[in-house]
Parts: sequence; structure tokens; C-alpha cells
Amino acid sequence: MKKIILTILISSIFLLTQSQNWLDNVVLRADNNYVSYYDTISLREKTPENIKEKLKLYFEKYQMDTLIFFMEHLEYEKNNIIFRISFSKNIDLYVVKYCSFNCIDYFFWGYDKWNDELSLNPYQINGKWIENNERGFIRKLNTSPLLFFDNNLENKYNIVLSERVHNGTSYNAIVNHYLLLDKDMNFNLLFCIEIAYQYASPEIDENIDAIINRTYNQGKISCTLSIDNQKEINIGNFEIDIDNQNIKNKNIFNFDYVDYLITGSGIDENLFLKNGYNTHCK
Repeated sequence: MKKIILTILISSIFLLTQSQNWLDNVVLRADNNYVSYYDTISLREKTPENIKEKLKLYFEKYQMDTLIFFMEHLEYEKNNIIFRISFSKNIDLYVVKYCSFNCIDYFFWGYDKWNDELSLNPYQINGKWIENNERGFIRKLNTSPLLFFDNNLENKYNIVLSERVHNGTSYNAIVNHYLLLDKDMNFNLLFCIEIAYQYASPEIDENIDAIINRTYNQGKISCTLSIDNQKEINIGNFEIDIDNQNIKNKNIFNFDYVDYLITGSGIDENLFLKNGYNTHCK
């Protein structure tokens, strides 16, 4: 029995190290972003060898740590893809879409070209529900690029990632992750905001489009309920303490929806601010 297990492990490691052709090229999109569908028309270039080697080592370890063995790896790796995004003159972002059984995750690395320094640990979000532009959902919630740079925050290295989240039943939302990329190319999560939430309630017909939207501007978030893009209800606003990752002030204008001022997830509001709706595969 031990010999069989050892043989499987050796075979797994061998195939994992031999079957990573998806690492060979990166996609360069004209919009300097990444997408949730398989991009077949954008420019491709060879992955720099130093980047390729570091990504290869990372995913070999990731596959073993998450028990993604060789049969599963071989079946889904054809859907993996790398995007390169220009962040500044000396910094690039590498975004890896990584697929496995019932999972799609996105991994984000910062790369300092001048100092040849890559993030030690990538930032990771769940990409399952955003796949193919929210395929399978009648109501598409995401209206912004999947990645963008926010000038409202004080530090110039701020990156925002939009994540489509779902709990398998009634919770549907877009969560924005506000990140700081520091000089060592490490991603630090500043806070998360549920930017859009598909509101479901007995008093609103299921065929009516009801979305709670939140808008961020310099530490203050305003919250409104839009019904069929015709009626808008101002729920209130709140302020966040970025340094301490908590909510410091609330103003409620409509108490009928006070429970939805921060999030419709049911998660403690300060925990949501710190972590978002964390559902990636690892």
C-alpha cells in the first residue's frame, strides 16, 4: 500500500512539473486589464523566465497543498491564463486565472522591474461567479473593470479588485477589495466594500430589479436602493477608519433598510470591512 501511495505521489509531482505550458505566455490587453472569459484575440508575449520560474514553483506547491493532484490538474489547466498589466513605469501586475475542480481563483502579483522583485505571496480572490461575465446569472451586477486604480485614496499605489460573490442561494453581490501595494511588492488589504447587492425581500416582487448600490468617496460611503432603475431610496451613509479597519460613523436616512447599510451578507459589518466575503478555494 505504501508503495502504491508513493508511486502516485511521484507520478503526480512528475506530471505537475511537466504540464505547465500555460505559464509560457502572458496576455496583454488593449484596455490594460484582465477579463473573466478566455481571451483569444489579445496580444501575447513570452513570460519572462524569472517570472515563469517563480510562478511555476508557487503553483507546484499550491497544487500539493490543496490536494489538486495530477488528473484534476491536467483536466483544467488548459483554462489557466496569465495577464500582464502595466501599473507604472517600473511596476507590472501579473494576474493568474487558475482553474481546478469547481473552482476558479485569481492570483495577483506585483513585480518591480527595476529591482527584479516579485510579491512573495499573491493576493487571491474567488473568480467562480464572475466567470464569462457572470454567466448563469440573470442579473449582471458588475459595472466596472475587474481591476482599477483609485485616486481617492492618499497613497498612489492603491489598486481595487471587483469580486462577484454568491452563497449558492440568495446572496448576490459585488465586493470591491481596496489594496495597497507597498514598496516590497506586498499587497495589503485596506478594506472591502459591498458595492452592489441584489436586494431580495417579500415586499418587492421577484421580477422587479432591486439593487442596493454603495459609492465610495474619500472614506465616506453612500448607500441607495434602486428599484427598476426608476425609484431611488437614500438609505444613508457611513464613514470608515482606514487605519483601524472599522466603521466610525453612520447616518441613517431610511430605517426600513438600516440592516443593509453596510452589507446584505449577514456577516458582522466590521469583519466584512476587514475581510469581505472570503470564499476562495484555499
